[in-house]
Amino acid sequence: MTLEWHKDELTALTVLTLSVTISFFASKLSGFLKGVYDIYDLLVLTILVLSFAIVLSLRLRQNWIAEKTWKSKMVKKTQSPVIGILREPQCESSNDGHPFTSFLSNDWNNYLQRQNLKTEILSIGQISDKYSVIINPYGEVYPEVDSITLTSFKSIKQYIRNGGIFVCAGGLAFYYCWDAKTRRRVFLSEEIQPLVPRRALDQNVLIPLSVYPPFYSIVKTLLKRNFGVSPIGDWGFGANGMRAQTIATNQTNEDIRYVGNLGNVGGTNQIDEFRSATEATRRCIPFLRANVPNIGEVYPIAGIPFGRGLLVVCGMDLSSANQAGNITLGQAEFEKICSSIFSLLDGMRRGLIPYDWRS
Repeated sequence: MTLEWHKDELTALTVLTLSVTISFFASKLSGFLKGVYDIYDLLVLTILVLSFAIVLSLRLRQNWIAEKTWKSKMVKKTQSPVIGILREPQCESSNDGHPFTSFLSNDWNNYLQRQNLKTEILSIGQISDKYSVIINPYGEVYPEVDSITLTSFKSIKQYIRNGGIFVCAGGLAFYYCWDAKTRRRVFLSEEIQPLVPRRALDQNVLIPLSVYPPFYSIVKTLLKRNFGVSPIGDWGFGANGMRAQTIATNQTNEDIRYVGNLGNVGGTNQIDEFRSATEATRRCIPFLRANVPNIGEVYPIAGIPFGRGLLVVCGMDLSSANQAGNITLGQAEFEKICSSIFSLLDGMRRGLIPYDWRS
């Protein structure tokens, strides 16, 4: 019979044996220094030291096995990738359920399958490490089984932490959730209640502070608190985060190494940027760049390392009907994201880019 230790149990046992060893040695230290000790003290200390060494070696061996198993799974996932696409019927049927995107689960599924990629439709409760990539197609909304405990959001974080790639397509990721219990969209950022002095219409005096309807912070969000992403619209970046703006994009050679040349994917290098990650983002791997007047460089498509995995944020308005020539910008943005996913998986499969994003 093989004795299997849980990681937390083995860690606790390692700490316990070390603590007991140190405590015993400290209690006998003066005697050892003076040479006043008996054979039993020496025997007990030897047993404790050996016990600690054995437990520590077991812990290290467990870490080695876990690392080897994880790498084996990741190699398998990159060689035969499966892309999961979230589907929540209520998000599909309600305009509130998919702000800033016109592309729903079937659109992603059909397009990626035409690129010879294996896809599966899944519910938010079916998030699993079996998927190389999971796409949330609902723009700034994600499906949530409980908006109080954020059960689904925690599952997403764990999936990324374990090495998964989670793609949020459109706008500011995790700005809202779609609560399955209440069947409505719920803001997840901090509510701001402005107090603004308003000038009376018929006289040149200020009336008392008027309370306006609340709005919700673009910076104090789940995305900022959990992944360190600072978007356009963050305090100090002005009001640009409140509307989409058509701008040209560019890439460096390093960006192209990750996701290929996206310049003319979709037929244009222009996009409708909306709430992109900025240079203030704590950890960020740009895949697509743009320069916004009065702000500087921003990243409409970017990877945010978290644990061993990657959150891909796409600060664009995928519902845009604006045209560049005869090209619809929303469609071009959609194709750029799909191309990025394909290139990331291909690069990981060929060993050109890492599948452990901790480094």
